[in-house]
Amino acid sequence: MKIEVNEQKPKNFKAYWDNQYEVFSHFEFACGIPSALFAITTFKKNGKPNVCLHAWSAFQGDGNAFYAIMTGIYKDSHTFENINRTQEFCINFLSKDYYDGLINTIKNNNDEDDEFYAGGFTIEKATAVTSPRIKESFLCMECRLEKIIFLSAAAQTAMVIGKVRNIALEEEYAKGLDKKYGTDGFMYNVHAPINIKTGKGNTSAISTLNIERLL
Repeated sequence: MKIEVNEQKPKNFKAYWDNQYEVFSHFEFACGIPSALFAITTFKKNGKPNVCLHAWSAFQGDGNAFYAIMTGIYKDSHTFENINRTQEFCINFLSKDYYDGLINTIKNNNDEDDEFYAGGFTIEKATAVTSPRIKESFLCMECRLEKIIFLSAAAQTAMVIGKVRNIALEEEYAKGLDKKYGTDGFMYNVHAPINIKTGKGNTSAISTLNIERLL
């Protein structure tokens, strides 16, 4: 039997922090769809490097271009300000071993903070943009800003679309079905899926891929 949830948030859906259901749709927690985790890197206005742990994105294109489509970028964040100002950014995929370092960048994200230092990361010069790459990442995408779209009338968060101009992969992650798809590869955000019947659930998780079948 399927449980139905409509556009009206069920009354039993518990909020665990202020404005939870203003920042995120209740469908976010009801669906529990995992999404790839990565770090967006830019330079702040004062020249300090910025790191933003992010998910809620897709990567798609055609024969003409390839795009990073990132939703949920807060309009008041350093990342939004930096991308809007410089018109560029880098996306860095790291293994789960670097998760704690990424969390440290959230805890140390003031204007004067060097967030690469906070996370224990090394700056690597990009090829096609001036934004910094994370040397420890196994896959980097260098992007130029294509457009910014506010999806909701509330305009709290934006969809930022970047055109990928260059990628860089570690050699052992550039061999097809390789380390990208195991415990040392892509990590995924499982964002606090709830029990639909009780409306409770405040536990998030990090997951990795496991190849089940070759085609």
